[in-house]
Amino acid sequence: MANYPLTKMNKEGTLLHPQHSYYSDEYAKNTFDLFLSDCIVEDEHRKLHKYYRLHAYKLSRKNV
Repeated sequence: MANYPLTKMNKEGTLLHPQHSYYSDEYAKNTFDLFLSDCIVEDEHRKLHKYYRLHAYKLSRKNV
């Protein structure tokens, strides 16, 4: 599974761009407020589907 941190593309923060990375799930959770992770799921017809999941964490950097 890969993680994709989302970075701001404009100063308002309304346009986000994913960046491919090899960060672990734990590191991405502790470092980034927003990131995508991908997973592959097999359906009942044995077809594989790739899904992206958005993770949103609002952490106070003082407590980390």
